[in-house]
Amino acid sequence: MTFNKKILNSQALILIFLWLLLLIIPLLFENRNDGELTIPKVWFDYGWVFILFLINRFVLMPYLFFKDKHLSYFIIISLLTIALITAMFFSSSHNKHKISKGKTHIELLHYKQIKSRRYTIPPIANFFILTVLIIGFDTALNIYTRWMASEQKRAKLENENTNVKLALLRNQISPHFFMNTLNNIHSLVDIDKERSKDAIIRLSRLMSYLLYETNVPKVALRNEFEFIENYVDLMRLRYSNKVKIENTIENEIPNINVPPLLFLNFIENAFKHGVSYKDESFIKIKFLCHENSIEFNIQNIDYSKRDKSNREGLGIENARNRLDLIYGNKYKLNIEHKDKLFLVNLNIPV
Repeated sequence: MTFNKKILNSQALILIFLWLLLLIIPLLFENRNDGELTIPKVWFDYGWVFILFLINRFVLMPYLFFKDKHLSYFIIISLLTIALITAMFFSSSHNKHKISKGKTHIELLHYKQIKSRRYTIPPIANFFILTVLIIGFDTALNIYTRWMASEQKRAKLENENTNVKLALLRNQISPHFFMNTLNNIHSLVDIDKERSKDAIIRLSRLMSYLLYETNVPKVALRNEFEFIENYVDLMRLRYSNKVKIENTIENEIPNINVPPLLFLNFIENAFKHGVSYKDESFIKIKFLCHENSIEFNIQNIDYSKRDKSNREGLGIENARNRLDLIYGNKYKLNIEHKDKLFLVNLNIPV
């Protein structure tokens, strides 16, 4: 059952309960001391209110109110309410006249005294208030139902848009990643054929992960860490001992799921801008697994020649966009540039 159907069913139950309650109330407060049977008359009057209720719900609301013809709606519903109350008033006056003709003077006096004690407010005023309350309640309930349905559609549309955006961002990650990795293997072929073969095997594992395991909203954190370890090992094959690469995971890896490829852009960015073939370089990757969060830290020397006032390239921008779409304001991302160091600290909830 969809959420929209649940709303409609709940609305129907509320209205059924309301009308059953209105039918039961006269049975609880009936007074036969005056010899007048009032319940059939009350139910008869309720019938006219029910007809107005049906007109409001199935005619005026859908064809006027929800068509932005609010003024026409309020004029017509007001006129119908006044016409209903007027008809009930004359009907009540006619019934009183018939009762008066069949009673003696003493009985009539006694009848009027009972009536004066029973009604501090004229009965017609009570029915007017009741009619306004029922029509007002039905109108408010109808508006609320329409609003909830539109909110459901809006949330569904936003979710679909988010999925489309995430798919586009993921598609941007994969070509960028393969291009860098193939360049690494290409440069390794002329240096060491055996190591290049090992690199191809590792690349096939990475491709298998990308093609068959990342097309879902979340993957096992252990698999994600294994993917990162293969990627880092692949990078180690390319660089000499001048590049110090550390990849550590503190604490035991919890059995949880995370969005795939969430950390890759930051790691790619470190290898892209944090390695020098002339000077000693280092890249330090650290994961800390907490009870309710995963903390990711990466440090490298920034050898990029980009404008220091605009340090976020396409990879970092894509990563930030994904974090915004997935976590909203529930994550923490801090990117700093201290002297020549480029520091990234990311904390995501789990």
